Amino acid sequence: MIKTKDGRRCARSILKRIMISVLFFLFAGGIIMIFCLFGGCGLFGYQARIVMSSSMEAQADETSAIREISAGSLILIRLVPKGEAARGKFYSDLKTGDVLTFSYKILGGSAVITHRIQHIEGQDGSYTIVLRGDSG
Repeated sequence: MIKTKDGRRCARSILKRIMISVLFFLFAGGIIMIFCLFGGCGLFGYQARIVMSSSMEAQADETSAIREISAGSLILIRLVPKGEAARGKFYSDLKTGDVLTFSYKILGGSAVITHRIQHIEGQDGSYTIVLRGDSG
């Protein structure tokens, strides 16, 4: 009987520690996710964002891998790599129909836009990318 009580007590202790660890990681993950959604941080080369406008709600053509993106959708963005060679490969892999999210400065603040690539011109490692929302 003594072994059974000790075994149960040990099992409960281990289970309790596992539950506390899981809850801690869920809580920490939730805080990080909220910060990343609204603060724009990146983790492991990706960033999560919420689409705030309806500019991507019209149906793209059937050849596009990414179709309609409704306002309020959660999107996962692959960030542009930091290294020069990796960055060059990132841009050279883009094609018409891909979707880009970018930020730019406007009136003392900044805006984040998600639009589809309409046309790309590349010359000597420099690229001009023409973007447009699906509904405009």
